[in-house]
Amino acid sequence: GKIIANVLENVRDTIDVSFPPQLAGSVGLLLHRITPKAVILGEIEVYGQGYVGQASYVGDFIDLGEPAIWGQLRWRGSKDPGARVFIQTRAGKDDDPNMYWRFTGRGSETTSFDEKGKLLTASTYARLKPGEGSEITYDTANWSFWSPYEFADSSGTNIFSPAPNSVFQLKVDFLSTYKDGSEVEFIEFSATKPPLAEKVVGEIHPTRVPLGETARLTLVLTSTIRAQHSGFDQIEIATPFGLSGVDSLKIGGLPVEPRMTMLKPDSTLFSLQLPHRLAAGDSGELVEVQFRAPVLRYGTPFNAWVRDSERPGELAQQINPGDASLEVESESFVIRTTLSKDLLADLQVEPRLITPNGDGMNEEVSFSGDLMQLTERVPLTLGIFDLSGRLLKTQEDLSRSGKFNFTWDGRATNGRLVPPGVYLYQIAVEAESGEEQLRGSLSVVY
Repeated sequence: GKIIANVLENVRDTIDVSFPPQLAGSVGLLLHRITPKAVILGEIEVYGQGYVGQASYVGDFIDLGEPAIWGQLRWRGSKDPGARVFIQTRAGKDDDPNMYWRFTGRGSETTSFDEKGKLLTASTYARLKPGEGSEITYDTANWSFWSPYEFADSSGTNIFSPAPNSVFQLKVDFLSTYKDGSEVEFIEFSATKPPLAEKVVGEIHPTRVPLGETARLTLVLTSTIRAQHSGFDQIEIATPFGLSGVDSLKIGGLPVEPRMTMLKPDSTLFSLQLPHRLAAGDSGELVEVQFRAPVLRYGTPFNAWVRDSERPGELAQQINPGDASLEVESESFVIRTTLSKDLLADLQVEPRLITPNGDGMNEEVSFSGDLMQLTERVPLTLGIFDLSGRLLKTQEDLSRSGKFNFTWDGRATNGRLVPPGVYLYQIAVEAESGEEQLRGSLSVVY
């Protein structure tokens, strides 16, 4: 270890040692050259500056008493630029996410039941004879894994933990630096019960498509609906990079007219109205939705819900990934892509000739395209240059995979209109995997 201070022949009752802040795993005190007189060590206090490097909060199990469907998660807090906060949720059917095992006495054979045929619990596992207890595993049959959320989505984000479930749990991990810390003031979530159905599972195919292309995808879902459930008559699908169109809707193999409503202006969430309610008598009926959407990064995730239009004030029920059809081998809502190094694609520059004279026609040029393969926000920059290479105007945004858009009104950084002529544009993105640029020309006339 490193010696911070060495105090010899001390006659004071209190020793105060100060030193520059530094990271330390532990602080020790060594007493030496003790005189024959008694030495009583009263108290040791260690003070520091900055923040603890890592801390976690794991909430209690929140038992709603019966299966419920989850709505949105909201929180309030703050963080410094160098700090990170990870908010997570998980859901289950009981208040213990563990499975307990014991040796049966027949070689290495194990079982999760006691000698009376009852499922082992934490208390009965603790009472096993020495050497009889085996491993403790995660109960994946009754509990989901932790689902993470971006700290920036504090105003409300859909809960990703599967439903219906009766038990909910929260976890928050704080990663700080010496100077940058964070805090969370509160976290709240919404839920409703009873659910619309006992279970709704779905899968999207194909699971692999070319990167950067608009893919034709099919969502297949089936449900288990009992007499106590109201059922559903709407399907909502979230497309992370927008919707290009809905081609068909089938119920029980029969085509019906899809009545589609766009729920978000950026076309990342749409709803389909079914021609009739799927209730207990329709349990197990297969529903197929064929739609087109761009896939701009490997592992593009989709999400889907069912909703009851006669329960408008209540929450939609999430469609959980699973085996909805024997003819589909997906069991997933995640689309993989072919490998590519491209970060920018499908750049559109319209119009390439602008006349910024105030008459309302062709006053500005729009740059739009696709940013691909990025899970984190990275700098995306538009630069306007004259033919000599002199930079006239620049715009920058922090973007991740998805659609991007810039506009230019023919003015330089000083706000003045540029002279008529030909100008060059450059759109550049800088990521950990490298930098990519797209260049071209446009004209300004009056």
